[in-house]
Amino acid sequence: MTESTASVVWCSGLEERRRVHRVLVVNNEVEARDRVRLALQQVGVEAMVAPNGAQALEWLQAWARAGVLTRWISMVISAADMPAMDGYMLTAGIRRDPLLCGLYVLLQSSPGDEYAGVLAERAGADGLLVGFCADEVAGEVCHYLMRADRQALSA
Repeated sequence: MTESTASVVWCSGLEERRRVHRVLVVNNEVEARDRVRLALQQVGVEAMVAPNGAQALEWLQAWARAGVLTRWISMVISAADMPAMDGYMLTAGIRRDPLLCGLYVLLQSSPGDEYAGVLAERAGADGLLVGFCADEVAGEVCHYLMRADRQALSA
């Protein structure tokens, strides 16, 4: 079984839950956002996109204040390095906000960023992907969403 097949099989259980999972994808590069969106689409997960961390944080806070955050977004995938508000600052902002602090945040960094792990940990990210591999993105997302669904069912 290939990584891609494993991701599809792993996510197949999401369909049975009847909950639409959406991931907020944050990246200033359109091409990078599209690659992540396609990887998510291939495993049945919807993507919403934000062009930067400031816009993403604004949306998340508005959805949380309106009481619809968990209906709109299951998790966040953000580029670590962006102009204006980067993924580390976005993650720290999410962790400081009592209405957002439980949101799962996965950061993506460039392969040459030797400090990404330390910065992601300090910001409070739940995970870090170095470079881009569609199967790895899909696998991480599916793993988290399946775990979250199981926890919701047992609560």
